Parts: sequence; C-alpha cells; structure tokens
Amino acid sequence: MCALFCCPSMTRVSICLRMALSLDFVFCRRNWSQLYYQKALAMKRALLMIAIPCGLAMLLSGIWLFHLGPFSIHPGDNLLLAHLSFTNGPEFFVIGHRNESAVEPYTINLYKVETDRRTSRYLMAFEDSYWWGCSIKSNTASGEIEIRAGGGVAARYLPGKDLLMSESLKVAQPAHSVHFGELQDLLKRSKR
Repeated sequence: MCALFCCPSMTRVSICLRMALSLDFVFCRRNWSQLYYQKALAMKRALLMIAIPCGLAMLLSGIWLFHLGPFSIHPGDNLLLAHLSFTNGPEFFVIGHRNESAVEPYTINLYKVETDRRTSRYLMAFEDSYWWGCSIKSNTASGEIEIRAGGGVAARYLPGKDLLMSESLKVAQPAHSVHFGELQDLLKRSKR
C-alpha cells in the first residue's frame, strides 16, 4: 500500500491494475482445475447426448439397409437383380420380389426363357435378405449357370437335368411352367 504513494515511477492506476490482476490470477489458479473439470464434464455429457442417439440411428439404418436393401424398395416391388442371355440359347433373369414382411423380406426366382418363348420359373430363395451384388454367369468348365450373391455362389442351374440347386433351400428345384406374358409384365414393372 505504501507503494501507491511512494513510488514516483508507477502511477496509482497501474499499481491498482496489477494488484487486481494478481488477485484474479491467484483466484483463477486455485480454481482452474475445478473449473476445467466441470466444463469437461458438461461437454462430455453434451457430446454423449448427441453421439449415442446418432450412433444408434446409424446402426439401425445399417441393419435395415443390409437386410432390406436400398430405401427406395417398398413391399410389393419387383427387382431385376441379374440377366444373362446366350446368342443361340436360353435367356435367364433373376427377379426378387419384396414381400410385405420385414422379417421375410424377399422371394428370389430364376426365370428361363427358351428361344421358342417357353418360360420356366425356379424358386431360389424364400424369406431371404436383399441379394447384394447379384450376378449370373455361365461356368464353361462345368456347363452350369452360377448365380452369385453376397460374395458367394447362391444357386446353380444344371442344364442337363433342368434343375436348380439353391444354397438357401438345400433341395433341387424343378421347373415350373409360366406364361411368357407373365414374365414380360414382371420385367416391365420391375426396378433395375
């Protein structure tokens, strides 16, 4: 206090400011860790209040997308999943039908159209998830037609026996005769 009146080089205002700042600094230094801890807890709570619902929503959306396929597909829709045609032979279509139930979302059929338009249908999967990455190709070594989905072979068509061996159904599926117009109608209404 004596310095306020005795020190000619320092003005009263600057000394008062220094004292105020030093007191404030001492006060803040004592409570800084407590204040920091409280702010960190508040920020952590706010972050968790946002992160948990967002994470849960993303997880549920991922499960929905994997199981039911793209969000634009609705119950009752037909999807052309794959197509294979030979120049002098049959033509194959893999068509998925979206069922009403979310537990049993898709029924997958293989359609074979001969050159004279005789059409056959083979059941490949029932109560199955969306077939991501579905493709169909001819295996030249064995002469079979392979239908792949989800990174593996989902079914094989055996041309010599006119049977479909499905990995999902585990039983050979015989041909069911279908009118060619029914397939044409399915192809017109199906999403690609």
